[in-house]
Amino acid sequence: MNLTMDIGNTATKVMIFDKDKIKWNRTYKKFSLKELKQIFLKFPVSSSILSTVVIPDKKIKGFLESRSFFVELNSNTKLPIRNLYKTPETLGSDRLASVVGAAALFPSKNILVIDAGTCVKYDFITAEKKYLGGSISPGMEMRLQSLHNFTGRLPFIEPSPVKKFTGASTKESILSGVMFGIIHEMNGFIQWYKKKYAPLKVVISGGDAGRFAGHIKSSIFAAPNIIHTGLNEILKLNADQKK
Repeated sequence: MNLTMDIGNTATKVMIFDKDKIKWNRTYKKFSLKELKQIFLKFPVSSSILSTVVIPDKKIKGFLESRSFFVELNSNTKLPIRNLYKTPETLGSDRLASVVGAAALFPSKNILVIDAGTCVKYDFITAEKKYLGGSISPGMEMRLQSLHNFTGRLPFIEPSPVKKFTGASTKESILSGVMFGIIHEMNGFIQWYKKKYAPLKVVISGGDAGRFAGHIKSSIFAAPNIIHTGLNEILKLNADQKK
């Protein structure tokens, strides 16, 4: 079985794959070596891969290296796609994994992957599996925090559904600006890529995807596990070549 681990800014998500099928998954606010050992006791893990946007715990990395065929996703990792990013050493491994996952789910398609999380990330891969790059903008909570932190009187507003386009109070105005700002941003990116790379498949993922998916004008595919799908594809490729 394969273990995929994605350490983000706010949580760690772990999945167990039996070939291409997800057998188990869990999201941790805090993840330690103790939890990892429990996973290995529960499942016969033979290969593992780590994707992280922060500095990983050395004990966790060391355990994975000692107990399985281990891959840490970075700019030197062999991929099933062609990475044309000009600064691959600065590319977030989550972004890379998401386009690999998209290419596996929708082969021979032009794909725009939207990841709505701490940041809103737009990543594009061609039908020929060429990753061209994308865009990064502040996520919903980051925008709400910024309005409070960089002004004298605007309050911090907790994320919540908004229906009024024209806010009739400060709270409604902030929510309208942030939520509809992101919605129009997403629709704008989609339309730009559609004009240049039609036909286009649009995939959305991330913790805030559900807040925006219903407002996108184009047909989209929700793929909450796309990063781990990509991690599993990368792990399988590297494990097969190691044999």
